[in-house]
Amino acid sequence: MSEQVESKSSNDGRAGGERRPRTAPRVDRPWSSLGISFLSQHRELTVILGAGIAFAFFAITVSNVGFLTINSAGTYLETAAEIGIIAGPVTLLMIAREFDLSVGSMVGAEQILIGFLVVSLHWTLYAALALAVIFAVLVGLLNGFLLARTGLPSLLITLGLMFVLLGAAEGFGVAVVGNTTIGNVEQPIQGEWIYHLFSGNLLGLPVATYWWVAITVVAAWILDATGLGNRIYATGGDPDAAAKCGVPVARLKTMLFIFCSLSCIVTACCSMFIVNQANATSGQDLVFEVVTACVIGGVTLSGGFGSPVGTLFAAFLFGVVSEGFFFTNINEVWYEAFVGVMLLAAIVINKYSGDLTMRIWDRRQAPSEAR
Repeated sequence: MSEQVESKSSNDGRAGGERRPRTAPRVDRPWSSLGISFLSQHRELTVILGAGIAFAFFAITVSNVGFLTINSAGTYLETAAEIGIIAGPVTLLMIAREFDLSVGSMVGAEQILIGFLVVSLHWTLYAALALAVIFAVLVGLLNGFLLARTGLPSLLITLGLMFVLLGAAEGFGVAVVGNTTIGNVEQPIQGEWIYHLFSGNLLGLPVATYWWVAITVVAAWILDATGLGNRIYATGGDPDAAAKCGVPVARLKTMLFIFCSLSCIVTACCSMFIVNQANATSGQDLVFEVVTACVIGGVTLSGGFGSPVGTLFAAFLFGVVSEGFFFTNINEVWYEAFVGVMLLAAIVINKYSGDLTMRIWDRRQAPSEAR
């Protein structure tokens, strides 16, 4: 009995009754592993570096022909903003593991709708925008409804809707004005203050730039500072597990579709007022640039990972490169090839950085499992 008591005492209090804290074994890792781990979990740093290199390249090589002028800066910022305004919401949607290929046709459809209302029916821009918002919400609801009810991939659903919107916009334009374009859209509404929210410059920068940054900030805030952001990441990581945990997956994705459709109104107005013309085919190439910007910015095609900040710099990269090509002796037809190379490089980087992140995570978890 005394031996059992002595044994228990020795186990409960080592070294005079003082307990030794249970700590995880230390894992020594070289500084290079720490750097790789950081980079693999912050993929937007890659595109930030790429955008900086591209800007520096054109600033050095073609600065003497006008690349660093205010007019040139306004041009590439407008190009970047047209992409980035839509790419911010699409980033959230792709993180949730869905696509929206209808955004390009949505821009043209909104332009024709607003242009017809203000030019032919003499509506105020306020009223035209109100109807445009209703239309955008309905399109987003339709995307979400079809996704939830049919179970088909959103890639196919929105691809079909892309052609529906394009055909409807062209057909409507031909039916009401006899053309797929409506000109002189600015004249009836130039006296309205809301018109200046989508046209002109503010403090030397295009107004679209402020929309672009504001929408990016909102998207980043949603992801990083709200419970909705956690639900978006959870849905993209594993939709079934998220649904079992109480996440309203179908409703969440519908909200994101609506967000994407609403952002098309801003791009539609900004681009329409630049050329003073509504065009049913406006934005047809935009859908590919938007998705490409999201992927280059670090969004994975499988969902669950991405950053609106990375997408912002990817859109900036698009603007800089498109404007830089204009000032070089390189034929502009090579621009699409360059974009394709950037996309393939981003996909490869995202894949291997994702695999590296998982290996690092498994290595970190191994000591705790061993305990």
